[in-house]
Amino acid sequence: MEITSKVDGRIVKFKQPKESRITNAGSVEWTALKNKYFSIIAKPFYRTESEFYSVSRDGYLVNGVNSGETTIEPGSKVEHKYLMYVGPSDLSYLNQVGYGLDETVDYGMFGWISKAIIVVMKFFYSIVHSWGIAILLLSV
Repeated sequence: MEITSKVDGRIVKFKQPKESRITNAGSVEWTALKNKYFSIIAKPFYRTESEFYSVSRDGYLVNGVNSGETTIEPGSKVEHKYLMYVGPSDLSYLNQVGYGLDETVDYGMFGWISKAIIVVMKFFYSIVHSWGIAILLLSV
């Protein structure tokens, strides 16, 4: 499991915190708790103060968004709206949702090669409808 967040326009990644709780100050565009195949992504629709992550007593990664202090006058209300995405870390789904959630997928240092291979494999899959045969065709 890992946590990836976009804070003040830069992407920040974490695997295991060395301290009990890490806080990154700034405006959070989105924060994602994910493994290799699936993601839980929260995208706040309000100005945030920071994002945080830590490890629970049970050893699980925990992350969240800090909205900062808010004064609520009697008779008034405050709403903090979020978009929540829970599903596969697949670009086709993440692009449909929008809001830059496709940036949660990390293809590594040679990402442009990975993206090209995925496009070719999806093309072969659209013809043969078998990922195994699509891999064989890509290898050839």
